[in-house]
Amino acid sequence: MKIKYSVAFLGLAVVGVFSAMSSYASAQERDLPGVDIISREDRGADESRRYLDNAAYARYLKDTKVYQDRLNGIGIDRGGKYAARKQRAETNNKRRSFLIENYPDDIATDEENDLHDGNELLWTEEFKYNKTKIVIHHTAGSQVYDSEEASRKGVVDIYKFHAYNRGRGDIGYNFLIDPFGNIYEGRAWGKGVISAHTDWNNTSTIGIALMGNFDVDEPTAAARRSLTKLTTVLAVKYNIKPDKKQPYFTAIEEDPWLEVHTNDSIIGHQDAKNTACPGDHVYDKIPDLKRRIAWYVAYFRENGIEDFNDIEIIKGDAVFTDRDTANVSLRLSNISAAVTCSTADTQVRIIDCVPTSNWVDITLWRLGFPASGWKTIIINDGDDSYLGEVIVVWEEDLDELAENRQEKYEAANWVTPIHAPEEKMKSKVNPSDIPGMLNRTVDVLLYDLTAEYDNRDMRCESLCDVTLDDQTIYGAKIVNVVEDRGADLLNVFIDLKKFTTTKVSLKNNSLITVTNYERGVSGYPMNLFRWNIAINKDEYNHLDYGWLNRYVIINSVSLDDYLAGIGEASELQHEEKLKTMALLVKNYALFYIEGKNPHNSLPTDGSYNAVDDPRIFQKYLGAGRESYGQRWMDALRATKDEIITYDGFLPILPYFHCSAGFTRAGREYFGRTDTPWLLSRLDVATCASGKFEGHGVGLSGDGAERLAKKGVGYKEILKRYYAGIDIDTY
Repeated sequence: MKIKYSVAFLGLAVVGVFSAMSSYASAQERDLPGVDIISREDRGADESRRYLDNAAYARYLKDTKVYQDRLNGIGIDRGGKYAARKQRAETNNKRRSFLIENYPDDIATDEENDLHDGNELLWTEEFKYNKTKIVIHHTAGSQVYDSEEASRKGVVDIYKFHAYNRGRGDIGYNFLIDPFGNIYEGRAWGKGVISAHTDWNNTSTIGIALMGNFDVDEPTAAARRSLTKLTTVLAVKYNIKPDKKQPYFTAIEEDPWLEVHTNDSIIGHQDAKNTACPGDHVYDKIPDLKRRIAWYVAYFRENGIEDFNDIEIIKGDAVFTDRDTANVSLRLSNISAAVTCSTADTQVRIIDCVPTSNWVDITLWRLGFPASGWKTIIINDGDDSYLGEVIVVWEEDLDELAENRQEKYEAANWVTPIHAPEEKMKSKVNPSDIPGMLNRTVDVLLYDLTAEYDNRDMRCESLCDVTLDDQTIYGAKIVNVVEDRGADLLNVFIDLKKFTTTKVSLKNNSLITVTNYERGVSGYPMNLFRWNIAINKDEYNHLDYGWLNRYVIINSVSLDDYLAGIGEASELQHEEKLKTMALLVKNYALFYIEGKNPHNSLPTDGSYNAVDDPRIFQKYLGAGRESYGQRWMDALRATKDEIITYDGFLPILPYFHCSAGFTRAGREYFGRTDTPWLLSRLDVATCASGKFEGHGVGLSGDGAERLAKKGVGYKEILKRYYAGIDIDTY
């Protein structure tokens, strides 16, 4: 029996579209039938890099010889380099001994190979044929893979970095997945090979890396689908239960040298090592990934499915129905009239399954009152099976789309706004006011530097003018500011000379680097700021402790530089989505910039009018955003003279991540009585959980991306989510 893996993300009016990946033959594909994998040969792997006699490893070989000489007492070990290397080797041997004694199955290999085509390998190829764990990574770095050509080159660059720069002879991951859903063969030799992706956990694990930096960006839908597909087939092949507890090992510097902890069989890299990998935006999706894979694995086992050939990706559609049924249409090809449908979901029953041309129309009947969310459908057509995932949003949730729903449900005490009724529009900003506002400086509170740091170490790319209270020192390069909380003063060190002050500002014509600011987005310099940095006493809203009065750190920049540093959109998103966000963040800033519309997390008459934390204001990353944000800059330029208006003034336009099938009205969630443009709207891109991620008012980020990919322009996207708005110029 063949299974055609047809994951469709649907709701009552929610469609998920898959596009099939190109097919490439590879050694891996023979072991993973049905998964299209781009082979090492097709991705341009230089196999000679794995050989010891490759000229590229001359330095490595020379260094190894010198190291062996030092171990034999020959020569002088200047600086203790080789002594430290020897110490590391001894410590690692102790770690291996610990594993051999206590966890032999997690260190023992089934086969080893030192030669390939008569060439001695730099690293011995080792094999473990019973894999028990899957570790998910991201490649991080600063590369943005905005085309398939860039992705292919990126795989080559990663291979060279692992094989040559790190002297490992090969790439560390078993598989890589690019933003377009292409899956690449990683480590050589295919089945059972032990790769090098997670220290002390490599033997029994399979490493899968999504290409990109997901501390910064959201993974694309295509990449997520390929990750689900590949991980599912691997889990079935190796009999991996996603939630089964497994041991993991982290290196420590004392006996027993390895710390042991347990976690699920499918994890993110950070679950096994002190790292941010695979990035927040991938890591937070792993629980749902495991849930879905667990269901698939159980279904495959129950039905004795072992052949994954001819896995087919299809698209589906859905329509509105009455309260207790959901109609779903899946687009298939070459189907027969003998199609049957089933589901293992105990909360729904299939009451109709009708093939029509290249579609199968399915009607679900709900049993009881299940929550909106994921449902799974199996379509059988002879020897072929199609497996589809459907997001169902039941009608009582969709009932909320009615214009009178707020009054209706408030009367029934069904909806309670999180805020008391309020008026948001304290002052109406007209488009004619905007030219004068564009020259206004945006003063951005750097939240983490304010809340977490007492010391701020700064370096001026070109020389800074430093003002301490009323004294100015010209031509400073390095400035260290240390809070003395006991005396409620700042100690400022400039060229090792100490000054005591109550406020300090650095004025610079280029960049200022906060060198001890560990805003950890690997590969991106997220501690760079333009123009001015000031430290002075003010109030700020601490997310844990409420309003505090202490020294705050503020970056003052032009509005253009502020918008360039905004990180509310991913470089991987569609250009129309980026333009949508460019207008939204501009409106948001201009709405609050003059202080006439007070923000509840900004002090009245304070020294700043923005905050860099998206939990408070907007996500601002400083000048480092420019280093990887070319497409974002293009979107800003495309919308440079445009602004969003409602009835001739600037409205407040909230947005959020994804929805439960509809957006909420401003009155419902925020209690706002004067934002008639914030009405509830049907949203076609729902959260995987079936629940809101974010407040749910205004524009849904996932929904906007989906519309953009369907050819909807940014102006139309905005008008679909915000009632009665216009796009004006100024």
